[in-house]
Amino acid sequence: MSITPWEVRQQITTRIAALVVDPSYRQNAADAWRESKNPLIPEFMPEPAAHLAFFVDNRDGQIAPTRQNAGEAIRFETPIIVRYLSRLRPDARVSDWDMAQKALVYLIQHLLGWQPAEIDLSLSPSTYASRVVGADYVAVELRLTVIYQTPAT
Repeated sequence: MSITPWEVRQQITTRIAALVVDPSYRQNAADAWRESKNPLIPEFMPEPAAHLAFFVDNRDGQIAPTRQNAGEAIRFETPIIVRYLSRLRPDARVSDWDMAQKALVYLIQHLLGWQPAEIDLSLSPSTYASRVVGADYVAVELRLTVIYQTPAT
């Protein structure tokens, strides 16, 4: 089966948006995983954001090291970064930091429990990083490797 780079990003986005928020990292009843209105990439951060806003960043990519010919399907081995924000409330910064890590575990389990036929999804060796943006959010990056093949021309 084959798939395009933008379809890979869209499928991962749809999968994350379907994740039900667990009470262990919910801050209020309205919390939901939702794609950010603007890409959550370092060049644009910090920006006005929402708790559990996320973006699937597929800017970098590489063609898998195989012999490939014109007109044939292209095999990609692409790093994907799922970046999400978790609110740090002034009166609960330490517990909110822990909640961001709990959300990460649920996100990893949710993504690894899903393996569509056209995407081979795995964790990258350097799996995640967290950093504070502004004073109100921690940005968590989950790094994945996705292997897929584009349609032949």
